[in-house]
Amino acid sequence: AVIRLKTVSDVVGEVSGDLLAQVDAAVAATVASSQADVGFGIAAAAARYDLGFVPLTWDRYCLALRAGIAHSPAVRHLIRRFQGNTFHERLHAMTGYEALTTGEPVAWEQLFAAPP
Repeated sequence: AVIRLKTVSDVVGEVSGDLLAQVDAAVAATVASSQADVGFGIAAAAARYDLGFVPLTWDRYCLALRAGIAHSPAVRHLIRRFQGNTFHERLHAMTGYEALTTGEPVAWEQLFAAPP
């Protein structure tokens, strides 16, 4: 049997900043409309189109900021919001996401270091 696979570039062509938010939905819509059998995307987009989903990997999203403001009152307030119940409830309501935040700023080198 032949399985038709659509990639992001097949569906949206050149991906610009404005299209990044729509890429996963476009792939899911392509599969849902039977233009492809499978496609790479996120669980939330698959759920939106009532598609099956097989996780292949996990992504880590981080808050990138300048080192000089990492311990500022404004960033501390933002981190407290990320640690709060409202943020966790809203994130939990979204298919495929979970909060793993420690709330402590770390350097890029630490973030991508191999485990000990």
